[in-house]
Amino acid sequence: GGMSIIDADVSGNNKIVPNSFLNFAFNAQVEYMITPMWGFYAQYSYIPYSASRGSDNFKGLSHDITLNGTVNILNLFRSDRSRASKWGLNINVGAGVGFYNTHVYAPNDGRIYENEITEQEVNSRAFVLPVGLSLEYAPVECLGIFLQAEYRMYQADDIDALVQGRSSDYMGYAGIGLRYKIAANKKRNSVKTISLMDHNPDKTDRAMIANKKHV
Repeated sequence: GGMSIIDADVSGNNKIVPNSFLNFAFNAQVEYMITPMWGFYAQYSYIPYSASRGSDNFKGLSHDITLNGTVNILNLFRSDRSRASKWGLNINVGAGVGFYNTHVYAPNDGRIYENEITEQEVNSRAFVLPVGLSLEYAPVECLGIFLQAEYRMYQADDIDALVQGRSSDYMGYAGIGLRYKIAANKKRNSVKTISLMDHNPDKTDRAMIANKKHV
């Protein structure tokens, strides 16, 4: 779980996320690491969002389902790192669909606008492209604690209930999570955080012998 914030066509003094409000959000994912270098996961995200637009506000909720690829850049650049390493730093990129609902309301009395063409309640779906980073620490083989940050592009311009400006709306998410690694001790060690040397020691030893002969 963590916090979400919308980056859309709203104006204000805050140049990074203009007049946007923080909302509690969460996601759940099922992941399979093929090697310590890369893997893939399916993710469901529950993302509320809201912002002020001067005389009126808007708020909404998006249910996103995505398929993502992940690459451990620690193993990408340091395949010879310590076998005792319990850290993983992953780049995550994916694609999927978001089902969202948005409405505009008066901040003073909570009255919902549903009659105006440009500010009517929106129920729709959009193509979603999430990009992010995750940093994980595994204190034991079957358990991981991770920090995750994502920036999500929605191929739609009415998530903020108003079609104007940029053709796509965006969402940011940052949170902390707990990962349970199924059968990590029974079948094989967790490949989420270990080094390539620890994942395949036989191959590493053969490479070292071949290198010694070459020298």
